[in-house]
Amino acid sequence: MLGYRDPPAGIPVRDGLYYNVYYPGGLIAMPSPLHSDGLVDYEDGTPCTKSQMAKDVVNFLCWAGEPAHDERKLMGLKALSACMVGIAVSGVYYRAMWIGYKTRRIDFTKAVM
Repeated sequence: MLGYRDPPAGIPVRDGLYYNVYYPGGLIAMPSPLHSDGLVDYEDGTPCTKSQMAKDVVNFLCWAGEPAHDERKLMGLKALSACMVGIAVSGVYYRAMWIGYKTRRIDFTKAVM
C-alpha cells in the first residue's frame, strides 16, 4: 500500500502500469489504493496520512481474519479459572489427608527382654 513510488531512471513504464518497490519486478497494474492524504476524517483529530490509513486497513484485516478471537480468549479465561480452582481443591485435599502423618510422633524404645 505504501510502496508506490516514481520509477527510477532507466525503467520504462507502460501506460496502465504503476511502480511499486515491494512488488516483484516493480511493475503492477493496480493503482495506489491510498492515492492521497485526507481521504478519511477521524473523530479524535488523528492526522489522516497514508501511513495511518494503511495501519488502519491492516488492523481491520487482522480483526476480520480472526473471527473466533473473542471466544478463544473467553475459553482460555475459563480454562485458567478451572485450573486455579483445581489447584485450590487439591491443596485443601492434600492438607486434610496428610495432616495426620505430618503431626504424628513416633518414639522408638528398646525392647525389654
